[in-house]
Amino acid sequence: MTRDPAGLYPSSRDRAEAIGAWLLVAALSALLIGAVKYGSGDPDSKLYAGISARMAQQPIERWIAPEWWGFWGLDGPYQEHPIGMFVIPALLARAGYPPEQAAYAVNGFFQILSFGLMAAVAVAVMTPRDARALAWVLQLLPIAFVFRVRANQEYTMLAGLLLALYATERARRQPAWVIAMIAGFAWVLFVKGVFAFMVPLVCAVWLIARTPSRDDARRSWPVVVAVLAMPAIGALLAVAYDAAYVQVTGTSFLAAYRARQVPEGALTGGSTIARVGYQLVWYTGRVIWFAFPWSLAAMLLAWRGRAAVAVPFGGRRRDTLDESRLKPDAAGAEDRIGLQPDATAAGRVTTAMEAARGRRRPPLHERSELDTQESELETRGKSGFSRMPLRTDYDLASAPDNESSNRTVRGAWFALASSALLVIAFSLAHRKADRYIFPVYFVVAAAGAGYVMRRSPRFSAVAERLDRPWIPAAAWIVLFLLRLATIGKLPEFTFWRS
Repeated sequence: MTRDPAGLYPSSRDRAEAIGAWLLVAALSALLIGAVKYGSGDPDSKLYAGISARMAQQPIERWIAPEWWGFWGLDGPYQEHPIGMFVIPALLARAGYPPEQAAYAVNGFFQILSFGLMAAVAVAVMTPRDARALAWVLQLLPIAFVFRVRANQEYTMLAGLLLALYATERARRQPAWVIAMIAGFAWVLFVKGVFAFMVPLVCAVWLIARTPSRDDARRSWPVVVAVLAMPAIGALLAVAYDAAYVQVTGTSFLAAYRARQVPEGALTGGSTIARVGYQLVWYTGRVIWFAFPWSLAAMLLAWRGRAAVAVPFGGRRRDTLDESRLKPDAAGAEDRIGLQPDATAAGRVTTAMEAARGRRRPPLHERSELDTQESELETRGKSGFSRMPLRTDYDLASAPDNESSNRTVRGAWFALASSALLVIAFSLAHRKADRYIFPVYFVVAAAGAGYVMRRSPRFSAVAERLDRPWIPAAAWIVLFLLRLATIGKLPEFTFWRS
């Protein structure tokens, strides 16, 4: 049995409270952006907000062919990307919202949707409590501060990618979800064009990580078909889009777009090895900083779990611990290896739970060491794994062969493998930018944060205390108000621009 990603909250009441809090802060942010006439100093945000506002004044049949309208000192047709980024803000402006601010308000909605989907995906590979914590932890990343209140494409694209990923997990048991997979892919294609290649790649890695046996693979055949069909579906949608563009303008969008994205000689000029190597180092530095500090934990996770790489392909994990330490009669074994399960674990769990029923549990910070151990036994009995401190010599690759540890190993493998593939793929391109690997920062940070929450009792306690349905929404609106109050002039820490 695999965890249903819909089980993020313990009750429908908690789920409703979380959704209500998010809707409230989304409405409040849109109201404030329009009221103060917010505008970002970011050139891309000015461009996208401006084009959306101008599109709203055009006949809808002309929306497929927006122009530069003087932004960045350029005129003529805008052919950098398809028009997906502009449609919803233009519709909002037509409904009466301030046109120049519509793109910022819509971007806030996609931010909220992205953080919610991150938690919904993560619960498939970590405990619900830890997955819920990601919804506020990831808001504190350096990259999140850079893109806090903007009108860029990045969160709009990320939401589509996460929708496809979430649907991939759900479709493993409910094939009808393949429709949402294709919808997420189509949305990314409509917003970011060729960058949609990320969707089938990431979904394929997720599928490999989440199908440990041949039986699982056979049951997941509709998902496999959907992933394999994405490139063909993308080609058909691109041809249909180009036909509509030609009908309005008389010229081909795809020809101009290809020339812009892959200009002649872009991949052959200069030393390919030197360029790719330089960009690989450049992007790696970006990942370390923009996902900081969780990127460091992810690096530790990658090192400790390096032997688990073969697990999703049916390989055997390498045990780096002395087997004698796992024997139930080994003196002090629980203390040395972090309460690993053994042959008598069931009896100990039962004893600890029976003792716990007879007394009221004190707050975590007041518990004795014995109480803490009993709590860990009780937790292990319910969830299948125990939390262990960072200082342990425990190797991820030698995790007990149970559902929880397997799920965690596979989730970590997905995060690190998909991030590495995307960094390598974009290192091959002829140009680079922080935003190109935008999803990678969040995937790496989620892996690192999840690892720390599982290993560090202190951070786990923080996550426990802040485990309230409204906390992520409250964190988001506080950070939003901070950006608004400083008129977008908070420092945005970046480096090594070229």
